[in-house]
Amino acid sequence: MLCYAAKRIFLAIATVLIVAAIVFFAMHCIPGGPFDSEKATDPAAKAALQSRFHLDKSVPEQFVLYLGGALRGDWGISLKTGREVSDMVFGALGVSARLGAVSMLGAALLGLALGCASAVWHSRAADRLILLMTTLFVAVPSFLLATLLLLVFCLKLGWFGVWSASGTGYVLPVISLMMYPMAYITRLTRSSMLEALHQDYVRAARVRGVREGAVVARHALKNAVTPVIAYLGPMTAYTLTGSMVVENVFTIGGLGSRFVESIANRDYPVVMAATIVLAALIALSALLSDLLCRAIDPRIDFA
Repeated sequence: MLCYAAKRIFLAIATVLIVAAIVFFAMHCIPGGPFDSEKATDPAAKAALQSRFHLDKSVPEQFVLYLGGALRGDWGISLKTGREVSDMVFGALGVSARLGAVSMLGAALLGLALGCASAVWHSRAADRLILLMTTLFVAVPSFLLATLLLLVFCLKLGWFGVWSASGTGYVLPVISLMMYPMAYITRLTRSSMLEALHQDYVRAARVRGVREGAVVARHALKNAVTPVIAYLGPMTAYTLTGSMVVENVFTIGGLGSRFVESIANRDYPVVMAATIVLAALIALSALLSDLLCRAIDPRIDFA
């Protein structure tokens, strides 16, 4: 297991570097530059700015210089605001982390509960209702749900403000982000639970007189939860990428909105820092979900 973890960490680092390289070279392939939109920029001043930020060098040289600075903890400064990129990115990351963590926790808990209920009430009206609801939320994109919630509950009913740092300010963004993964986890849990409930060890527990609630929670759910844990990695990726749109809809100053804003402004250092942070988080979450699956089910063999 230690060898597997070491190999996965190496692959995660390589993945982050490859993603960073692709984004860096793709940004510089787009015509124009971060200072081209400035009005009445003196050519000498523009040349000085390009020299200051190494934009006068070749793209491979710029990439090597950027990686060298990033490895030393120097993420650079914003080309537009002059602020430290590390302060901008990690400050915004706190907002996105709270939003994503609450969304993922809510999606996991609600999805497990609904999936178990749907499996226990198989072919009943409640099961059909849960399947209908989950199909609806799987089909609706997060940006459309966020827009509808904003129009109805913020603008029409006035129950919530568009955004605030208080607890109620997180309600609508969290709902927008958690509905799709919650629906997916519900369906995943339902299929796993239906299979587990027909296993011999579950029948044996029922024959011994174990209460149905204990059979579901202690025996069936323990084995059915493994696919859900394996989904935590992709769910983290969905939450991080989906938050970019949701944060812009609700004007949340998180990492997603900062990332989109930096792309529009051609702010290379901010784009690169946000890309590396997001890629590292996704790679780390995938590794942790695999290791957690192994801890819950020792029968899983890592190649």
